[in-house]
Amino acid sequence: MMKRCLVLPVTLLLYALSALSVGATSSMSDATFLRNLWNEQAVTANDLSPLFLKAVPLEELQELSRQFKADYGEATSVVPGATAGEFNLRTATHDVLITLGRGGDGTITSLLIKQIQVRASPKELLSRLADFGHDHGHLLLRNGKVISQASAQTDLAIGSGFKIFVLQQLEDGINAGLTGWDTILILEPRHKSLPSGTLQNWPDGHRLTVETAALLMISQSDNTATDLVMDHLAELPAHRPGGNKALLTTRQFFQLKADPILAAEFSSASAETRRELLERLSKAELPSVDAVSRPYQPGVEWYASPEDLCAALDRIAHLPAVTANPGFALEDDWHSAAFKGGSEIGVLNHTYVLDEADGTRWCFSATWNQTEPLDETAIHAALGTLLARLPELAE
Repeated sequence: MMKRCLVLPVTLLLYALSALSVGATSSMSDATFLRNLWNEQAVTANDLSPLFLKAVPLEELQELSRQFKADYGEATSVVPGATAGEFNLRTATHDVLITLGRGGDGTITSLLIKQIQVRASPKELLSRLADFGHDHGHLLLRNGKVISQASAQTDLAIGSGFKIFVLQQLEDGINAGLTGWDTILILEPRHKSLPSGTLQNWPDGHRLTVETAALLMISQSDNTATDLVMDHLAELPAHRPGGNKALLTTRQFFQLKADPILAAEFSSASAETRRELLERLSKAELPSVDAVSRPYQPGVEWYASPEDLCAALDRIAHLPAVTANPGFALEDDWHSAAFKGGSEIGVLNHTYVLDEADGTRWCFSATWNQTEPLDETAIHAALGTLLARLPELAE
């Protein structure tokens, strides 16, 4: 069930080394070391290899331990897992899967938190989802049949989840013969946005294919790649991303976030006035990251319902772009896993299409909105647990 390590906000890759370490010898057992580390007890630099300490200083390791203990509770037990070097750490409310490696002298060379699960049944977790945010909606389907729903037809802010609709529009354009995966796009200054992603750091005039831009847009949620694809789609007849789901480019979104007065005007404006306001932004500079680090402002976002998101991702679940990053779904648990999420301060969306080996298809989309920060640590742990145990709901 838990064979592949997750790359998640709740996952911590402290350091991994294959080489033997040279340093002081640690006589502490693996289980004792993990329990002491988690509970902020009796772990010193002598327990860690020099190369580990170079990558993760002891003070940083101790701060991470404090954070994990505060988020998930004190470790009550640590027992060996199913494979060598694997351990199950338990708190009062969570199960944590950890791998640990030692060098030839016994010091720690690697430590990886692979998964954190809430100790609750899938039905219990579904019943708790609404507790994580002021506004919430979710939809869980098994072979198209509703297993669980809450406000499934209500449009909520979805952050970068809107890129699902951009990719859907792109595939429609390709199927219509209006463009192709191998079509060459040219990166221009007007396309450049703020992270996430790295394409904004590439030189002006760089050439890349539609396929590469689409892969970056989804797998890395690259904002500049998204705006490049949206600009390309705007040139295709009848295939411009439009409506409320993809009205803003990410660059425009950040420009509005940096100007609270303009953002307030935009959020209450008619569709026609919004277009006029966005046209004014074409000559504005891209703001700094600090200038846009504000909580969710209703009306300045992309909106869609869980039902719309499930339907859209289901249509494009076969595309490599949506399977490159499986989110919180463990690849070994599924025959295939398609995912796209989105977030900003006060907004979080996750949408999945998951196929079992026997052909059973699950779709799960969940969104939370509020004007103050969400407890993403708790949400992520609940999501990871729920996805791992979805098949139990079919029993």
